[in-house]
Amino acid sequence: MVGQFLTLVRNGDVVTATGTFDPQDPDIKHATVLFMVVQGENDSMVWTHGSGEWKRREPDAGAPADPESGDPWVGTAGAEGDGVNGSRGWLEPGQDNGTVRGIAVALAVLPAQKGLGARADRFEPPTIQALTWCVSTKLVWGDAAGTPA
Repeated sequence: MVGQFLTLVRNGDVVTATGTFDPQDPDIKHATVLFMVVQGENDSMVWTHGSGEWKRREPDAGAPADPESGDPWVGTAGAEGDGVNGSRGWLEPGQDNGTVRGIAVALAVLPAQKGLGARADRFEPPTIQALTWCVSTKLVWGDAAGTPA
């Protein structure tokens, strides 16, 4: 499984996150993405969290899926977040050259699978799989649709 952030866009008090997720297992059709955005260091650190959803796109007739990009996920979080020692603060695109840390986990449901060996006549129940990723990326200003300015 492979996940990444593509954009983090602030518009007012909302941060819209986009990224790709490729579970590489064609049986996985959807996932919930939980993410955090962390800015600053030490006592100036501010963080917020949000969630999004990923759904596998059906391939267009005659057009193969792009294995390099994966299918997109979109999520939102508040731009105001927690700080150290109970403080509050805002994620600011102009602070630290807009550099933030994006941390995410995708929770995907793998459907029931045919058993193996002596259990080949049965199905094993569905399972939940998780993938985490963490990257340095940019937070930028943008519009309400999450498009960078």
